[in-house]
Amino acid sequence: MDDSLPKKEQSILSKLQKRLSIKKRKTDMQLVIGMVGLVGSGKSDVAVKLAPKIGATVIESLDIFRELQKAKLGYDHKRHIERLLTLYVLEQGGSVILTSDHIDLEKRQTIERLADAMDARYEFIRTHADLDVMMGNIADAAYGKEDFFVNATSSWPGKRVGAVVKAREMARRIPYHYSWSEENGGEWKLKRPLLELCCEIDTGTKKSFDAGIALCVEKLTVL
Repeated sequence: MDDSLPKKEQSILSKLQKRLSIKKRKTDMQLVIGMVGLVGSGKSDVAVKLAPKIGATVIESLDIFRELQKAKLGYDHKRHIERLLTLYVLEQGGSVILTSDHIDLEKRQTIERLADAMDARYEFIRTHADLDVMMGNIADAAYGKEDFFVNATSSWPGKRVGAVVKAREMARRIPYHYSWSEENGGEWKLKRPLLELCCEIDTGTKKSFDAGIALCVEKLTVL
């Protein structure tokens, strides 16, 4: 246990640790991979597809949010729990893929410091797709009763609350990933991120998704 966490958060950390299945890595170096991408861009899909190919353990940010939500706790300790889960995997010789969006400098610096302390290598993978495709994915997705987005606070009184909340979160973070252009009557254009990327994956089509995964595997397995 970590004494810097309150008891209820410690309990959540322990529960999440027990769920993790540490994969035998297929790379010489341990890796800490942070995903970068807007809500709905396919970060989790890429992580799940990539993980078995490089021997990495996925730490899904929504799992942490969901457990905190179920316990009626705030999200103040989410990043700390995520960091401790990462450390837990690294201490057992594994590699990690973090599905949360690492466009934020503070998040990136956290995993960079952690990787350096554990003699692991950190890399960032960006996901993106046409905005209509991402919005369509959000609209068409199935949302179960325990889904984080379904149980989040919303003023929307109608059906499909999960889709509404997820679309709201997507809209909230668009300026982190896109800049507004007056061209063509006004449109959002994908920004060039101010960080070094291992690879970028256009998740909009199966062909571009699969090609991006293959490129990532090639780059990561020669490290």
